[in-house]
Amino acid sequence: MAHHFGVSYLAALFRLKSLTIVNDAEFSELRSKENYGKKYLELLQVLVDLEGLDNRKPDREIVSQLVHLALEAYRREEISKGKLRDLSTLLNLSAIDLLALAEVV
Repeated sequence: MAHHFGVSYLAALFRLKSLTIVNDAEFSELRSKENYGKKYLELLQVLVDLEGLDNRKPDREIVSQLVHLALEAYRREEISKGKLRDLSTLLNLSAIDLLALAEVV
């Protein structure tokens, strides 16, 4: 969401709280995961967008959507760690980083 709107993770989080989309407990939990949010953006190579260093890759949005779907499938136990590793190879992403993010989600 932060990337979509071009704001920092923390700015997006405060906006969600002000809109009462997240309560105080959820806000605290999400705030404690800020580093994972940044790691996710780094993994997708979109952090540069927020820092003004955009060197766009043409398929980056597709990769972003695939990673999101893969993480959700793993969370729902529809795919295994092995399949997640295979997807990271196909997407040219770090398997270690993707697995670490999958465990947080």
